[in-house]
Order: sequence, then C-alpha cells, then structure tokens
Amino acid sequence: MTRDLYNQIKNNLLLKSWFELEDENLNTNFFLVTNKLHIVDAAYRIQLNDDERILQWMNTGEISKLQREKIKLFNSVPEKEFYYYRVDDYNLLQEKSENPKEKFLIKP
Repeated sequence: MTRDLYNQIKNNLLLKSWFELEDENLNTNFFLVTNKLHIVDAAYRIQLNDDERILQWMNTGEISKLQREKIKLFNSVPEKEFYYYRVDDYNLLQEKSENPKEKFLIKP
C-alpha cells in the first residue's frame, strides 16, 4: 500500500513554470522544499501524517513556508521551473535543479 502511494505521488508530480503558478494564491499554504530533500519524499511523509519527520525538516529548513522575498525573486524569473505537488491543503514547490537528483532518499 505505501509503495503504491509513493509511486502515485511520483507519477503525479508536475513541472510548472513560475508564470504558470501565478494563478495560485502563493501566500497561502505554499511550502518550498530545498534540493537537499526530494519533493516526493516530503509529499509522501505529509500524506502519511509523519509529523515528527515533517517537523524535523521544517526545523532544519528543508521545508519552509514560501516567503514574500522568495516570491519577489521568482517573479523576476517567470520562466523558472518548479516541481509542484498538492497534498491536501498544502502546495509543495521545489526548484528544478540543473542536475536533478533521480535517487529518492526514503524508500517506503
């Protein structure tokens, strides 16, 4: 069951430009996932309600609420691409890196 959930998240991950994300209300429930963590792992743990792991990532800054300063920075580069995944009321974003990490950190 957990393998199915993990694969479902992986298969439903979207790639959107910042311009495409402008239609969303970026001030509410948007969280930025750093490239130290894979967005699929973050979404997976949120769906499992793994509060301890999520809090750990928030305390280390690997997941953070999208701040105004970042929004302004991203507005200056509307073609910038992000991985995007919606989990319940949470919207996860991760900047697409030049050398994307194919290896997932957590195995269900």
